[in-house]
Amino acid sequence: MVVSCDEMWTYRGARRGDKREEWWIWTAVVAEADGSRWVDFEVGDRSEVPFLRLYARLPEAGLYRSDAYAVYLGWFPPDRHVVGKGGAVNWNEGLHSVWRGQLRRLMRRTKGYTKSIEMLVYSLALVCWRRWLKSNINAR
Repeated sequence: MVVSCDEMWTYRGARRGDKREEWWIWTAVVAEADGSRWVDFEVGDRSEVPFLRLYARLPEAGLYRSDAYAVYLGWFPPDRHVVGKGGAVNWNEGLHSVWRGQLRRLMRRTKGYTKSIEMLVYSLALVCWRRWLKSNINAR
């Protein structure tokens, strides 16, 4: 089993100015031995706290992949942690690209933005669910 983790940036409240709050979406893509993959995510700031909420839900893996962000270096076992943007971490980048393409609240340079963190979480989950449903229907 391989777990790849990455984070993406977004904002809440306003596009610019004092009302703008920066938020991070922490993603984990888990690749099972049978080739299937599943996604988990957590929304919060860029500190260790939201990552640890996500990390607590992840299964024990034979290999962890991430970028060199210090939070990952402190929690993934060094002998099973591969640092780099290639390989399995690209699964996360692909997921981020899908989210940015399908959710106006995540698109760059748009008038859309997130007003509620709860709605951001529900929107992300809905896109994941729709992609899973579509891929399972097409597989039949």
